[in-house]
Amino acid sequence: MEFGHVGRVVIADDEPVVRRGLRTSVESTGEFHVVAQAGDGPGAPGPAR
Repeated sequence: MEFGHVGRVVIADDEPVVRRGLRTSVESTGEFHVVAQAGDGPGAPGPAR
């Protein structure tokens, strides 16, 4: 990963508590930023499918 670059992540899971936990975990590294969340794969933003 390039220094200073923040990766973008989309989280898709049917359990809200899992999405919250994943978001907290992923963003705590400072290397990634959650840009969208969805309750399932089909609900994820177009480019993430």
